[in-house]
Amino acid sequence: MRALPKIEIGGTDFYLDIRLNEFRQVNNFMNRFAIDDLYETEKGYLLCFDPKTKNLFTGTKEEFDKRKDLLELQLPSLEKMDPVGFKQMVDKWKQDNPLLVAMIERIPLVRNHENKKKLLPKKRTQNKNGRKL
Repeated sequence: MRALPKIEIGGTDFYLDIRLNEFRQVNNFMNRFAIDDLYETEKGYLLCFDPKTKNLFTGTKEEFDKRKDLLELQLPSLEKMDPVGFKQMVDKWKQDNPLLVAMIERIPLVRNHENKKKLLPKKRTQNKNGRKL
């Protein structure tokens, strides 16, 4: 069994457990929150952390505006926070979805400029009568 990565969130250490889809406080396993409760962005995840509860803030917009101790934080992607766990998750998904993986692998992708050239039709250098253009 591998050691889970520790991620510091708002001054509190949490274990990132991708398999269980959660962050779990290192010294209080009852304090946890789901990865799905975070806002996913292109750069990772956004969250509003409450240092009093050491968990996600769950109040209203008005309550948020009144409190000055709340932290708006950006976390990196799962792949950056836990590359090993992320790879295991992807491998498990592929194992559980072989038909979908096979379909995806059959879709031709243009990976680089050379492949793009091969997909384009050849330029015509002669007209129908054989004369040069």
